[in-house]
Amino acid sequence: MVKPGSSVFGNSLIFLARSLAKINNTPWEKVDQLLLMCPQSPLMQPGSFIVDTRRSDAVIALGIFLLESDLMFKEKLIPYLVNLLKGLPTACWVEDPSYRTVECLPMSENMSFCLTAILSDIAVRDEEYYTQIIQTQLEVLQSLAMTCQQPGDASQADTYQHVVPAFVGMVRAMCLAYDSCSSVPLFCSFFPSGTQTTKVGDRVVGGGKLTYHSFRPIIYPSMVPHINALSDPTSIAQSCVKDHRLDDVENAELNLPSVRGESDRIFLVVGTIYEWQKVQTPCKKKDTEEGGLKIELSLHQLQSVLSVAKSLLEEKVMLNLDNMAFKISSQPGHRDFPYKSFREIVSFCLISYLKHLIEVQADLPDVWIAEVRDFIRDTYLVNQYELPERKIETAVKGSCGFDSFELAVCTDAICVQAMVLIVNEETDAENLMPRISEKLTSNASGRQMVADVPLLMAGLDSLGCLAEKFPNLASSSISTLKEFLLSPSFILTRLSKSKASANRFGRRDIRIPVDMIKPKQREERARIYREGIVFENLRDAAIRNLCRALKSGVVVDSDCVQAFLSSVSNTLYMTDSNNHEFQLKLSNHFITLGHIAVALYNIPRTMSSVQQIFLQCFCQPPSTIDVLIVDMWGCMVIADLPGIHQEVMNMFIRISVETSSAAYTPDSTEKVKFKHCSLAINNALANISLCIQGETEQGELLIRLLELFVQLGLEGKRASDRAPVAIKASSVAGNLGILIPVLATLLKRLSIIEDPKRRLHKLFRDYWLYCVIMGFAMVKSPVWPKEWHEGVCQTAVKSPLLTFAAGEHVRSELDHNLAFKNDSVSVFAFLLAHGLSYIFLYTLLLVHTERTERTPPQLVALLSRPTELAPYINKLNFAQCGYLLSVYHLETLRTRHQPDCSFLQVFDYLENKAIQKDKLNLWQCVMAITEQVLNVFLEIMAAKPQSAEREKTLARHAQFLIIRFNHIQKQIRKVADSFLTKLVEKFPQLLWNRDVICTMLDLLQLLSKTLEADLQEVASFPVPNTDYSITIMDSREARE
Repeated sequence: MVKPGSSVFGNSLIFLARSLAKINNTPWEKVDQLLLMCPQSPLMQPGSFIVDTRRSDAVIALGIFLLESDLMFKEKLIPYLVNLLKGLPTACWVEDPSYRTVECLPMSENMSFCLTAILSDIAVRDEEYYTQIIQTQLEVLQSLAMTCQQPGDASQADTYQHVVPAFVGMVRAMCLAYDSCSSVPLFCSFFPSGTQTTKVGDRVVGGGKLTYHSFRPIIYPSMVPHINALSDPTSIAQSCVKDHRLDDVENAELNLPSVRGESDRIFLVVGTIYEWQKVQTPCKKKDTEEGGLKIELSLHQLQSVLSVAKSLLEEKVMLNLDNMAFKISSQPGHRDFPYKSFREIVSFCLISYLKHLIEVQADLPDVWIAEVRDFIRDTYLVNQYELPERKIETAVKGSCGFDSFELAVCTDAICVQAMVLIVNEETDAENLMPRISEKLTSNASGRQMVADVPLLMAGLDSLGCLAEKFPNLASSSISTLKEFLLSPSFILTRLSKSKASANRFGRRDIRIPVDMIKPKQREERARIYREGIVFENLRDAAIRNLCRALKSGVVVDSDCVQAFLSSVSNTLYMTDSNNHEFQLKLSNHFITLGHIAVALYNIPRTMSSVQQIFLQCFCQPPSTIDVLIVDMWGCMVIADLPGIHQEVMNMFIRISVETSSAAYTPDSTEKVKFKHCSLAINNALANISLCIQGETEQGELLIRLLELFVQLGLEGKRASDRAPVAIKASSVAGNLGILIPVLATLLKRLSIIEDPKRRLHKLFRDYWLYCVIMGFAMVKSPVWPKEWHEGVCQTAVKSPLLTFAAGEHVRSELDHNLAFKNDSVSVFAFLLAHGLSYIFLYTLLLVHTERTERTPPQLVALLSRPTELAPYINKLNFAQCGYLLSVYHLETLRTRHQPDCSFLQVFDYLENKAIQKDKLNLWQCVMAITEQVLNVFLEIMAAKPQSAEREKTLARHAQFLIIRFNHIQKQIRKVADSFLTKLVEKFPQLLWNRDVICTMLDLLQLLSKTLEADLQEVASFPVPNTDYSITIMDSREARE
């Protein structure tokens, strides 16, 4: 069968159910039609239901309707669902071969899982049915268990084929934590509504896919709980977190199964339980929100669950179940049945359910706890005795990810977690720790280590958990975790080699087609990738739990953290070596230090001690570890650790500038010292830009990045002036270009900058001048990466207008306050000599020099009416020409890429007093630029399909132009008249647009009333039904 609800029929029913749930006073007849599609009991056999794929999909849709409609018609629907659950042990299962696929769990398991989950969600939301639902679930669980315990023969294979999976599905559903306070019921989350979210990194701006912030993430998953910026799991900042999974590209290339979401895994992968996916072993019981209802069992019910577990896990019952599983999978037509044996999956689910009860239920009876402890301990010891006799190579495997060895290991891991949760005495915990630590020092093979991952993860988490529960044992946990992580252990050393190999595969530039890779090579690469991921997850778990143990150890010894940092610091000064193990030690040391700084920053002297170690080791001597230190500094800034932000940012800026300056100086020692860190610092700045919180902090970071951008440009100019030999233009521009995506990443998160302070405004003028000169603003540049231009486009959307403040003089402002002065011609003539002939200022650089006095044709070509404007442009100096090109590129790119296409901002330039007063007719050139922006707008709007949204946008622009047509300045009226004419010529339907006609009539009425107003002053009046106002003159003649 297919995943429940994924067929066309199932999807249609789910859409119908959600639509009905959103209707107020939904007619019962509509819901009844959905109910009639569900399994029905025959009249001659009450309580015996016939279940097929379509009826199963109908039950899912009915559950979604019930939960999302706030239990509408519950008095009719809940009794039906309860009776359906009672009928599961005797149900007749009909599987349609046309719906069958290999990669899917049995229909009875998925149906049982869904029905139990629906009723559990109802139970925590309706106290009236709570007791009935819980009691029914346990009765059905016992009934299914009784059937599983009965001796069977070949004739009963069909019964076991459905009953055992139904039992497994029911237990899996009971292992989940249902929350009455959650806005989305847990069951509904298995079938998410709407389209899938776009993968981080595929951002869309102006209808085009941009890749300007595809940076390397630097935050480790274990840091996430300590960073406020990552508290929202849907935040874009989550893309800064390392993802230790195979990406889709490598999955396709290596022919591996793609990483499924939890909503798919729950129905497609054997033994999937959400609770098993959690980050760490909890040391305290989970609390339900105040006022919320949770599932709690009485002592009698708890005893019945334990009785079921004990009876089913008896050896003779397990042998019978395995024998029946073999018979089922051997039958023709059942080759794709996932369970080649039942022993492992039944044990896994039952132990998981017992652990779940221990974890979530408060005030468990001591008698029951004692029985569970003995039972789980015995199960663990039996498994530990049997596991060495098993070989991973001979493990029984089936479809849907079934692996008998892996399930057995997972069962052992859950036993360890459960024992840690139960232990309440320090002596018992002390006796438990050697068992947990034993597995961490094993010398198993690579495949065996990968298979043992659940047990290894449980052991690492348990060490941190025991340290938190019993602070006196923290020192033992710290010692074990330190040896495992920093020695490092044989397991980490072995797996890290696969990680290094996986990195080499990932860095290759040429993708080899799958059909050209031999099966053995593909299998080997898949193994290497898996082992690399295991390494990352194990290291992350070890560091996370080491931090937990250190935090707990402070309770007993206040100098615990400082003693640990001192011991780590001493090991960093060992004799240098280039072998792999030494590099692994260093990497683990610095990653651990970074984690400690983030997780334990509130412990006195911790952060300053870590920072001192980093400073002592950074570039002393230069090595690849310096990149890791930069990453850790970036994490510390993102975590907003007090007192570290300013110091690290100053260091980043200083190194960037020094590296840039050294790049232009031959044989520079600084170049050798910091060159390998420059890209890492740029990457860290990008991660910081994506995660930094707070409007003030984001504004400060924006200023610092713009200052760095301008400073790097000036360093290039100074270096070129000092250089005895020619410097490549790409060196000058390249140092600037790599910062553009960083700036775009930050600006993407900001609102449009409308009223910048003088310093920020000047920085944006310089930024756009550099973008024009270096060719970053050019579309489809043959030299610069596509990402740089995309970043410029995003910057244009959020940039402030390049207008002038009141009282500023255009010529003096441009001549004296721009990064480039008029005497910079020699620098850029030099750039031209090195191949950047496409730069727009090719002829601008020669303006007013002794070489030529001809008009800059590039600038004239960009503007309308070239013959008319040529005399004006001839009189402009370098700064003024650069300013005009900056305005042109900024506003055209803004119009093309802003979400709401508009050209209205250009009137701010035309109405700017400083531009109007310029004596060299700069206003005429600006007006020509605005005409080009209008043309871009008309082009974009004409390409859009006709829609109400487009007509609304056009009408808004027509209204604006009509109002500006009545401006007090004649030159603005002429521009508005010209623009309105072009707009109507392109879109004549505006002449009879209702909003446009109403605005004209309202404006006429308003103007007629102004004739009666005070004639001695200039006044403004709001135009009705618009966001605009009109200013009237101070004389009757002018008003008329």
